[in-house]
Amino acid sequence: MSYLEGWGNICRMSIDHTKVNETLIDFPVLISLSSTAGKDNDYDATYIFDELGDTDKRKIAVTTANGTTQCPVEIEYWDATEEKAFLWTKIPTVYSGIDTTLYLYYDTNKYDNYYVGMSEDAQAQLVVDRASEGTYDATDAYASSVMLDGSTYKMWYDGLDNSAVWRIIYTESVDGINWTDYEMVIDIDEEGVYDTDDVRYPSVIKDGDLYKIWYQAENGSDYSIMYAESYNGTTWSGHQMVLADSIEGTNDIRIYAPYVRKEGTTYKMWYSGWDTTYIKILYTTSTDGKNWATPQVVISEGSEGAYDDKYAWLLRVYKNDSGNYEGWYTGRRGSDNKCSIIRCTSTNGTGWTNFQKVMDAGLEGTSDSDRVRAGHVLVENSIYRMWYSGFDGSDNRILCTQSPDGIDWMSQSQMVWTNDYFSVHHMNQDPSNSDALDSTSTQRDFDFRNMNSNDLVDGKIGKASHLDGGDDYIQSNTYGPSGDLSFEAIIKTDLISSSQIQRIMCNNSAPNGKHFSFDIRDQIGSGGSAELSFWVDDSTSNQITAISSDAPIEENSYYYIAGTFNEGGTVKCFVNDALKDITVNTSFGTYSSDRDIRIGCDADDLTNFFDGIIDEIRISTTDRTPAWIKATYYSNFNQLLLFNPLSYLEGQCTDRYGVPMGVECNVVALDDVNHSILTAGTSTSGTGRFSLRIFGKEAGSKVLVTYGYPGDYQTFSYLAGAEYMTTISGTTLSGGGGY
Repeated sequence: MSYLEGWGNICRMSIDHTKVNETLIDFPVLISLSSTAGKDNDYDATYIFDELGDTDKRKIAVTTANGTTQCPVEIEYWDATEEKAFLWTKIPTVYSGIDTTLYLYYDTNKYDNYYVGMSEDAQAQLVVDRASEGTYDATDAYASSVMLDGSTYKMWYDGLDNSAVWRIIYTESVDGINWTDYEMVIDIDEEGVYDTDDVRYPSVIKDGDLYKIWYQAENGSDYSIMYAESYNGTTWSGHQMVLADSIEGTNDIRIYAPYVRKEGTTYKMWYSGWDTTYIKILYTTSTDGKNWATPQVVISEGSEGAYDDKYAWLLRVYKNDSGNYEGWYTGRRGSDNKCSIIRCTSTNGTGWTNFQKVMDAGLEGTSDSDRVRAGHVLVENSIYRMWYSGFDGSDNRILCTQSPDGIDWMSQSQMVWTNDYFSVHHMNQDPSNSDALDSTSTQRDFDFRNMNSNDLVDGKIGKASHLDGGDDYIQSNTYGPSGDLSFEAIIKTDLISSSQIQRIMCNNSAPNGKHFSFDIRDQIGSGGSAELSFWVDDSTSNQITAISSDAPIEENSYYYIAGTFNEGGTVKCFVNDALKDITVNTSFGTYSSDRDIRIGCDADDLTNFFDGIIDEIRISTTDRTPAWIKATYYSNFNQLLLFNPLSYLEGQCTDRYGVPMGVECNVVALDDVNHSILTAGTSTSGTGRFSLRIFGKEAGSKVLVTYGYPGDYQTFSYLAGAEYMTTISGTTLSGGGGY
């Protein structure tokens, strides 16, 4: 198998297939790290905190069984002092017939991993600030062109200096987020006639070993598209004007923002043209990148309708595996001059359809609070990444966001929750200074009501909310789902009383929404078992109530509860991993008002308060299957995942010229508990070299790797209990001898 390149440490895990009744797709799995990790509570994972501490917690990665396909990760809780963490990751396929293998990488020497996010992360993040280069971008950083060249991300972007002159700046990154080595690479007046005032809007491709750039130039009266070449992406030559304004006629009096692709032997360019009133997007082709055919308008203002009635410009294009084009451009509306990003599709690059607004101001929240403008899109491992321009009312900066489909743009933490989740709330925020954040991309945050810092308590998974049974409750800012739905939560009630209904969740929804309620009620007496009630109104306002009298809910114990409903009229109740026997009643529902979702009390009159801890609330727009519910319970209660450290050493011994020597190399790996030889070899002549991957043998022991002559060995010691991706190299072998 393969491994993620450059990571120093790795731990193998697996999902217990006996807890999975059917194959699950895009399933969120809890990774609990502590001294008692794993389903048997017998795995000590604290060495991960020894490596990463608190500051480097994003320097992790989770992959599927192939070792390289990364899964998105949300860090809900991380405490290196306590040595405990809770991570959520979305697994593409969880199998029911065999264990599903995963790998957890961790390495303090890595950059923060783009595939890892925190619960509080915004949907986008600032990646290139103004003044990142320092001089030529002192005022603005804007309009990027990005490529992944081998393992290096390369970006060219517009920088505006304090003299209001635009130039093109270059920077590099290993992850697309952390950028370094900024330098100005194209100045004004490189060509000398058409570029005397500004150069901006770069579009760069790599054609064989040659970088080619097209960019906009201005000289005070004319707007032109320029071309240049480079062998390193920074030193450019051959600057020349290749497309002048007004070539099309009336729709490109000024031309802006070229974007170029090469397909086969044809260069394709989309650029923006101004007709003195509107901006449109035009298209042209070339066989050499310099001589361009007569352009044609392919996207006019008003193509989407509401958000581009003034300008349609700055198109960026991706050709997908089906051979179709996907495009993102900036739409500007005339009513307030605000900008949004609009997506469209095409089969040939000229006829565009399916226009829809996919991004508005405020995706990140600060640097893009006023406007957003379309940016470069790359697709990696089926994940769309966009580096777009954000404007805060004063300055432009470059931000990065991502999407599973090019439509819904979100952080990696939000990408864990894409499978029909309406909202997900870990309930781990301080009620005194935060909302109960929604981890999905819809950002349906809940408001804490009558609660304070003392109500943030230890929960089953990290922190949770404690409601006092009096006036504490949690209010949503939206109506609930309108069709099929599921509700899940972890609860621990402090009191079961025959005189009190404890309403876990209730929603008196707006028209076309669902009225639903999930309650604990005691029919036996104080301190006894409780029954669970989940009722929903169907499309004809019939109230379908499922009452489970065998729900084993008692005071001061954690339970995972779930209720599901489909439009066919089926209501189900679950407690822990079990579908409970229910009594179903149907009656006509009447509701006194429309209310948002409320957690911990009645949605209508603030009664029936919940008394206890509520953790991990999930609302879905589908009726979850019993297999999904069962696997979720075992995951939530840390009974699904096993840790499986490997027990071997692998590598390749070579001669001094790098020629493989097989086992003829004097390298020995010993278990320091019983000193048994794990692997060994001898070298009979020449100077040997070796490069080995060292893997832990078993928790609590170490692996010793030794090389050299007997009696004069050099030894490396590695703590076991994890799979180490450490590579050691030696060149000290000479002569013969064995171990």
